[in-house]
Amino acid sequence: MMKEGNSKKENSIFILDETFDFDLLKKYPNFNSSIIISLDFKSHIKLEKLKIEHTIGENFLNVDLRREIFNHSVSMHDWHKQINTDQFYFKNVNLLSMFDMGELQTILMHILLKFETIKKILDEFPTHTIFAEQKILDYVISINKNISVQSLNYNNTLDNLEYDNLKLDFRVRNKNFSFSLSRNRFQKLKTIQENLVCSLFNLWHKPSSKKTILFLEFDPVSYSVLWKELKKYDMDIVIFNSRKPATWNLDSIKNLRAHGIKILNSKKLINSNSTEIIREKSIKELEKIVTFLENNEKLEKIFAYQNYSIWKILKPIFIKTFQSRIFDYLYLISLSEKTFSDVNIDSIITLHQSGECEKAFLSVNKEKIPSILLEHGFMNYTVDLQDFDILSDYPNLSGKIAVWGEIQKNYLTDIRKLDSQKILVTGSPRHDTFFKKRQKSYLKKNKTILLTPRPIIEHTGNGGTPIFIKYEILLKKINETIQKIPDCELIIKLHPQQIFHNNEIRKLFEKINPNVKIYQLSQIEDILPNCDMLLNISPENLDASTTILEAMILEKPVIDIAIDKKRFEFEFLKDNAILPIDYDSNLEENFKKVLFDKKFHDELIQNANSHLDKYLAYHGDSSKCFAKILDTI
Repeated sequence: MMKEGNSKKENSIFILDETFDFDLLKKYPNFNSSIIISLDFKSHIKLEKLKIEHTIGENFLNVDLRREIFNHSVSMHDWHKQINTDQFYFKNVNLLSMFDMGELQTILMHILLKFETIKKILDEFPTHTIFAEQKILDYVISINKNISVQSLNYNNTLDNLEYDNLKLDFRVRNKNFSFSLSRNRFQKLKTIQENLVCSLFNLWHKPSSKKTILFLEFDPVSYSVLWKELKKYDMDIVIFNSRKPATWNLDSIKNLRAHGIKILNSKKLINSNSTEIIREKSIKELEKIVTFLENNEKLEKIFAYQNYSIWKILKPIFIKTFQSRIFDYLYLISLSEKTFSDVNIDSIITLHQSGECEKAFLSVNKEKIPSILLEHGFMNYTVDLQDFDILSDYPNLSGKIAVWGEIQKNYLTDIRKLDSQKILVTGSPRHDTFFKKRQKSYLKKNKTILLTPRPIIEHTGNGGTPIFIKYEILLKKINETIQKIPDCELIIKLHPQQIFHNNEIRKLFEKINPNVKIYQLSQIEDILPNCDMLLNISPENLDASTTILEAMILEKPVIDIAIDKKRFEFEFLKDNAILPIDYDSNLEENFKKVLFDKKFHDELIQNANSHLDKYLAYHGDSSKCFAKILDTI
């Protein structure tokens, strides 16, 4: 496992992660004669720049072990159900259950992967002295209290919570810009912006006796056809977004006004006096929660992995999370209760069920009012991948689910044993506009390739430094290859989520191709129709990017490059609807084949259309179908 050059090192190991101050190394004269191990991609990059020989710690973890860790992390999601939490109920909602599942999963995977990596290191070097920062030594001591350790410094400051900062990206005069905001600052600016826009354009909802449908966390632009169809019925359509405001830009505002969509006025439902009462209550609830987290011994057993407890490592993160979010939890729960009492809500539509906002409304509702989870991604789960459908909220579904077609329905009924009465086949309302934007582009002389690099994330545990390294090599190779093809332009569409890897991809292209157009928040349907080919990168192959399906709808040929060579039997692969290749394939040969071989190009489009007929119902008419369903609820 170790590099050959490390065999002659002395009996000490330096374990370093991204937060370590590498300037401190000069204080340790034994550093150059020790084994050096990086725990993550950032520390690996820093060591590479310093030309320090080291071993990549993540290489200790194989695929099977990563899958085991993922499944164990999922088993911890319901931690609050394993203990008596009666004292933490607020308006009949367990405050401990309000933790955003995506954030919790990221935290658990980050800690468990690091824990297992360090455990493997200690297994291989049981007699070595470990040099590391104190927070890494917490892992070491949790595994082996008797091993010799030395702290590199006493900076044990807890890292910022991942969801506590938002990065906003925009483009001005062909230049990419970005800036970051704290969660609290963003919420304050969101409130000011919403108040100004909604008051100016009369967008606030005024409760009426009409049937009212509440949409949670929806982008008005993506569902413009659905709004148009719903306008034909005598009902109020109301949006509430606790995260990205529905009045985000001019296109959003135009859609809201054109279709009579209103915004739930949370500040009117929860006035300033009520807000202060909630704030005082949140302080009291936080005291109880922190005391509980600090002193409950059962948490040591609940958060255990292979007979080792990770609670000491998790505890400060949990405390900081509740300190940061407790007011939001109580406010959203109070708002949910007030909304149901003051507004005639007939149904609730969500895109997720595990976010804080969705959890609040659905928990307060307790399935009294019909709710529908509207599928919003290109889901392709199989028997081999059912462990991962927790990320789509399938195992804990509340209410009904609207899926895109029979393939998804069959998976839910056959594999998940979900009652077919809870499944609505509606197609995808947000893709109705795509069918109207199809255009033939094969005969164009100048070709445009749209690259959609799917970022590496920690949710599934299949990332790590080796994948980052392959990914970077692949991006450079793609850039070089496209530059060799005459009259061929590369443009890039990053995933809209705020993910570390997106920033790394952006920084790389700023170095190797500073003039390339990079989009992130722009709508894909405004970019893809003008392109000749979609080039998608799949770092782990556990599911498929929705942009693949969007390219199929727009009749654009797709090449999907896999960094992990193991592929699963997705229906679109069996239907030969795209060209799947590996990261070490001949890129130039494959790019040219799709761009210039008309017969092959046309076969891909034909196969893609055949697959769409099987996978996606109500082509171009999904909004009409879904609107009819909502009218009958």
